[in-house]
Amino acid sequence: FSEADLMDLNLRRELCDRFESEHPVLSRFKWECGGLTKDIATLSMEEIIAFHRCFYKPSNISIIICGKMSADLEVTLLSLIASVLKTSIAYENVASFTEEVSIANPRLTYSAKIVHFPANEDTLGSAGFAWLGASAKDLIKVLSFHVLFKYLRETSSSPLYQSFVQIENPLATEIDYEIKPLCQTIMTLIFSGVPNNSDNESESKALCPGYIRALLKEVLVGISLDLDQFEKMIVYCLRSFELKLIELIEEDPYETILSYTIPSLISETINPGPEEDFGFNVSNLKVFILELK
Repeated sequence: FSEADLMDLNLRRELCDRFESEHPVLSRFKWECGGLTKDIATLSMEEIIAFHRCFYKPSNISIIICGKMSADLEVTLLSLIASVLKTSIAYENVASFTEEVSIANPRLTYSAKIVHFPANEDTLGSAGFAWLGASAKDLIKVLSFHVLFKYLRETSSSPLYQSFVQIENPLATEIDYEIKPLCQTIMTLIFSGVPNNSDNESESKALCPGYIRALLKEVLVGISLDLDQFEKMIVYCLRSFELKLIELIEEDPYETILSYTIPSLISETINPGPEEDFGFNVSNLKVFILELK
């Protein structure tokens, strides 16, 4: 496992451990998707076959059709797929064994953990943060967070880069984020290239639990003190996001639209909600941009 792999796995585990007692569905997201070598090595062939027979079956497939296509052609295509898979294709409400994760009053406390990883030297490390985000079905909120992160860390002039990277004694070399498209999204913010064992006082504290968090809180509080400027910058980032999205749609429309709508589609399949909400969320990306404005 690389540093990034261990960071991702531990962030998911820490977050899911905090909330799985209230929302058991989170427990399934704290495991490594491909399994860990030490665990796989203990399995017998019979156990592996039984696992695949349980989960890797046609009834667990979601089929998404993109592009202009007549209803008759859709039926023909689905029938062909069904015949190949030797199964019937029909909508099945599986909400009986799934749960919509909704945190009405998230805890404001936080937990910190130090994770060691193999490396040639120990002069640099990473600091990561994770928290629960919006439902994957709420595409407008998900896109809103993308725009917010674009403002916070996309360029060298962004607030986080100005505060952590573009300074005399940098506290990081790169800042990145991810919105994991689970039923309830998990958002992560990662500071890479964080100095460790430095003679500089601020750099030597950078990997101490809570140090970067405290500085991050100061930056965000500072932004909130000038909401007029914040609104202007968000509008600018939104326009930039819109242009980039239009460019991506022109270059590869199907892949771009799917990348934003598949989480919403899958989430709706396993946690069905009001039909009108589902249709609204997956209708048209341009509508989402207009709503964000």
